[in-house]
Amino acid sequence: MQGSKLYVGNLDYSATNEQLEELFSKYGKVSQIDIIPGKGFGFVEMSDSSEAEKA
Repeated sequence: MQGSKLYVGNLDYSATNEQLEELFSKYGKVSQIDIIPGKGFGFVEMSDSSEAEKA
């Protein structure tokens, strides 16, 4: 799954995994979401690189 993990910056500190999944699922299947608490960023992993490119 090379190239399918996306950096997501400038997140509101109250952002949730569910909100990111709703947003990114428009572009394909979301495999994993990691929000770094108190830092305002996280990572979204899509099921394949073509979906990550769309997002």
